[in-house]
Amino acid sequence: MALKFNHMKKNQALGLFPSRNVKMGILVFRFFLILFLFLNSSINIFCQMKNITKEDRKYLNLLQKVKKFNSTDSKAKYLDSVGKIARQEKAYRYLFVSYNYLGLLYNDERVLLYSDSIIKLSSKIHFEDEFYPKDAYQTKGDFFFKKKDYKRALKNYLKVSEYAKKYKNDYLTYSNNRNIAFIKRITGNYEIAIKLQKQNLNYLMNRDKLDTTSYLNTLVSLANVFNDAHISDSAFYYNKLGIRESLKFKKNKYYNHFSINNGITLYLKGEYKKAIDTINKYSTYFEKFKSKKNLSFAYYYCGKAYLKINDKPKAINYFKKTDTIFIKYGNLYPFMRKNYVHLVDYYKEKKDLNNHLIYLNKLIKFDSLLHSQDIYLNKELIEKYDIPKLRQEKKVILNTMKNKDKISFSIIFSISSILILISILLLYQIKLKINYKKRFNSIIDEKKKEKKIKHEETINNLNVPKKIVEEILISLESFEKSTKYTNKDLTLVSLSKEYSTNTNYLSKVINHYKKKNFSNYLNELRIEYAIEKMKNDLIFRKYTIKAIAEEVGFKSSESFSKAFYKLKGIKPSYFLKELIKSKKDDY
Repeated sequence: MALKFNHMKKNQALGLFPSRNVKMGILVFRFFLILFLFLNSSINIFCQMKNITKEDRKYLNLLQKVKKFNSTDSKAKYLDSVGKIARQEKAYRYLFVSYNYLGLLYNDERVLLYSDSIIKLSSKIHFEDEFYPKDAYQTKGDFFFKKKDYKRALKNYLKVSEYAKKYKNDYLTYSNNRNIAFIKRITGNYEIAIKLQKQNLNYLMNRDKLDTTSYLNTLVSLANVFNDAHISDSAFYYNKLGIRESLKFKKNKYYNHFSINNGITLYLKGEYKKAIDTINKYSTYFEKFKSKKNLSFAYYYCGKAYLKINDKPKAINYFKKTDTIFIKYGNLYPFMRKNYVHLVDYYKEKKDLNNHLIYLNKLIKFDSLLHSQDIYLNKELIEKYDIPKLRQEKKVILNTMKNKDKISFSIIFSISSILILISILLLYQIKLKINYKKRFNSIIDEKKKEKKIKHEETINNLNVPKKIVEEILISLESFEKSTKYTNKDLTLVSLSKEYSTNTNYLSKVINHYKKKNFSNYLNELRIEYAIEKMKNDLIFRKYTIKAIAEEVGFKSSESFSKAFYKLKGIKPSYFLKELIKSKKDDY
């Protein structure tokens, strides 16, 4: 069976690209392919393999049974059992295969655990071929790369490069160069990144059959890194070549990508309006298909172009779009730092403390990520890198916001207190008016009652002769029916003289039978009289409170109002006002 190795990008990390001169390597490659297909529920081509050893057949038969298990745990247990058998029989290649695929079952630190086990054991037993321990370094590199731990990813990829060179595996060199070139690009080592990508382009161009996707990807990478390095002429050349080749191979996605890159190149050439028009025109393709991952560069340079033509609001809008993509995908491109610097400076100038703090925090976080990865490797970036300074700026903002918050809190508290007090007063007034209205209606509905005093009632402790009590009560009935109580000069003494008794007897009888002292008794008679007069006398209703008070025997309006409120629960002014409202028909 003749196998082609031209389109095996997906499997290169699994050790699938052996030297053409190593027969055993080809057999192992076939085995790896079979196992990879099993793990991915693909076609089983095991039966098509030939010229394999008895040991190969044994382990291939064991490993193909992995497909019978559904859960990750069950697959892991089975692969572990195969590894134990291989270890006992010193079939180290298959032990490493088991470890490698055990690692590939997971996305966490277990990947590193199994990879490190391969590396340590291969060193201990002095085992090495073109697949192991190379594949373990490859797996570790890919793991760190996905985690954006580029420093450790690069360390492992460099080890892979050593094995690729040692075993003359050109394809592995090509695929590994892509990863290394990307890391060199984002760390500012543009010269090395360009050199590696040019090597890759040369490799692709010299193959028997051109892999168009890999070819166009390499052209894109070269255009990108030349743009990053601000070598606009070279960037323009690769953009133009890429556009031509995309049309030739009918690759619309790449055509739009190269066109956006060309917009970035136009910005670098100082053609800002053309850059904006070009970027916006070709960005719609990726926005339409919701594939915005690669638009962070486009949005950032579009924002920069708007800054150059003094349109800050539009520039800030694009910088915010760039931030949104970073939040979603987290690619640590150094230009993102400048993106946050622009946002911080803009809101600082606007004295918008909230947004200033938001983007300052993002800038500090971004710088911390770059610092942890040692991504600031060139002088220009190092000079601009100053987390302590940024943190001091953040502290100033927080203190300013804290002071403003204190002032705002004091103002809000004061206003809130006043509003609460006003609300309480309003509620009190409303409640008071409701009660006043009820009391008014009660007074209006109240009919004059003539109280008949029981003359036969005697109280042993009154100490007043019964006959005198009866005489006083009769006199009081006559007094109440008259209007003598409206005389403002009337006193207990004058009234007792009029009824031929003494003040002591008169006071005791009033206190006992009327349940009040003489002053309150007199005030009640006067108020009831005033109410009846106001109810029934149109002219009287036109009097002032002072005139009414004098008319019914009070010496002042104050004493009248006080007595009226004490007896009826409302002020005479309110009663008169409500009475006039209810008697409009009388006018």
